[in-house]
Amino acid sequence: MLHTHDVEAFRESGYAAPDVYFRAEYGAAEEAAGSGRWLMFEAFEGRWLMPVHIRESPIATDAVSPYGYAGIYADPELSTSQARAAWDEARSALLDLGCISVFVRQSPLVASGWEGPGGEIVVRDHPTFQIDITDIAVAWDRMQGRSRTSIRKSQRMGMSARVRYAEWRDLASGSPFRVLYEQGMQRRSASDRYVFPDEYYEILLGGLGTDLLIAEVSDSVGGAVVASSLLMLHGDQLHYHLSGSDIAAGRNGATNALLWAAIQWAGDSGVRSFHLGGGLAPGDSLHKFKASFGGDELRFSAYGVVLDERAYQWATDVRASELGVPARDLSAMAGTFPRYRSTL
Repeated sequence: MLHTHDVEAFRESGYAAPDVYFRAEYGAAEEAAGSGRWLMFEAFEGRWLMPVHIRESPIATDAVSPYGYAGIYADPELSTSQARAAWDEARSALLDLGCISVFVRQSPLVASGWEGPGGEIVVRDHPTFQIDITDIAVAWDRMQGRSRTSIRKSQRMGMSARVRYAEWRDLASGSPFRVLYEQGMQRRSASDRYVFPDEYYEILLGGLGTDLLIAEVSDSVGGAVVASSLLMLHGDQLHYHLSGSDIAAGRNGATNALLWAAIQWAGDSGVRSFHLGGGLAPGDSLHKFKASFGGDELRFSAYGVVLDERAYQWATDVRASELGVPARDLSAMAGTFPRYRSTL
């Protein structure tokens, strides 16, 4: 019943992905960025899907859902027993690949008839925001006043925003988008995980084609780009992906203008919803900024499933020794999975 596809095999299978994060093209780009080998576990003729990256380290091999909002998709018409049977086969297949654990995110963006694989709840009910843009006037009215004020401020200062299909010149090293995005990651002291190589952008653009867009805000002096974002389109769903802005322009509403331009473009293009994502933690500044756009707050959880208890404990003991802490300290940590990848 269960089938395992690599990137090319899933492309050729003809099975539809329920969202962009399940697409082979997205997985291939993440693979190029060092996330590990991408595989799709599929059952019931594409009605049950679980994409994962297989990660190898000196300590252990494990699996993780692609970064973003993927997880396990189960067609709502599948029975619980069918979904569970597919999951049981996927567990066995992962063990055959040498994986001792799997970290599974569950997307709130696609309909699914199954609550998930169980295991340890690593992330519980994390908020993310989705804007209904079937009526642009309503979307404007639903924004918080401070967000509308920021958009008007950017317009008064002569900033202009536009959305268009991405081209390689937009993604090449040294492009305005890359510079703004990478500077933003440096300011936040972000992990190297969030700084992507050229190959990531090449594969993402080559795979998504016209489903990859770029939004830009230019200033009134010389037309320099002061805010820029990549957007990913899947059917009638638009996703806010990577973004960066000049600090001063951001204070003057550039990022608000960027997102409002994306909302307007999507509405004009027949897109029904715009997914902004959430903050790093509930209630942080990024969470509050995205909430100010008046979208619906959705919730998602993520699960850590130990596939081989003995090997998992051994790997955790090894990692504790490397960090110079008692193994029980790692074993007791909540919100970190797998424990043997902890950096404390």
